[in-house]
Amino acid sequence: MSPPRGRPKKTSLERVQTVVWCRAVIGESGLTPYALEKKFSWPGTQETFRQTSLWKKYLNGTATPGKSASTLGLIERVDEQYPETARIFYHPLWRALDPAVLTHIELRALFLALPMVYQDVVFVAPGWNRFWRKPRRDASEVDEIAHPSFIDQLAYVACLLREAEIVQDARGHSDYLVMLFRLMKDDTRQDRLMSGVTGQLAAELAIRWRETIYPREGRSAKVAVFKAGVAGQVELSIVDCAKMA
Repeated sequence: MSPPRGRPKKTSLERVQTVVWCRAVIGESGLTPYALEKKFSWPGTQETFRQTSLWKKYLNGTATPGKSASTLGLIERVDEQYPETARIFYHPLWRALDPAVLTHIELRALFLALPMVYQDVVFVAPGWNRFWRKPRRDASEVDEIAHPSFIDQLAYVACLLREAEIVQDARGHSDYLVMLFRLMKDDTRQDRLMSGVTGQLAAELAIRWRETIYPREGRSAKVAVFKAGVAGQVELSIVDCAKMA
């Protein structure tokens, strides 16, 4: 059987990542997608510039920067003009939500990429130590933190979710999954970067964690159930496996 031809299909996560990055650049620069496309065309080509609506495609998630020779290094070039925008594109949130296997070394790197308010909660001390993690608490600790931004809050909870998977903490995993899902569904918490896109991230969660079974000591197992709600919105519930029959 021959391999599929053409470019690989973009995932919802990649689309949201690009949209959020583009919003950050527009917000920092105050420029329109057209102006940004012209500004960051290759040096020497401004005089012969022809609009391709590439930045409009970034804004709606139908194109991704750096995937072709003409946009290679674009994220870094933009960051030189508008610092901190590259951080949005490479934000720990995207790797934490990626379904690929995550090791504890990679998880530590994600925690280190988060603001200090989270590192103070997670790390015993700065620098490398084989046993670097402070004792884990329950999900209530998240509400005690003054979160710098909504995207950082999502990333922190997503990291805690992945950590629970690594250490096989079923109860913690189900708690963080519910918390992350509720954050993504809460319109009152969303800012200009994340507004309108977290529904797609919730759908990614549904694909990643649907029918996850959580064993409970002395009680029947629980299972994560995602269902389509009103207007196609995804709803999550953690129910007894016995009720699934």
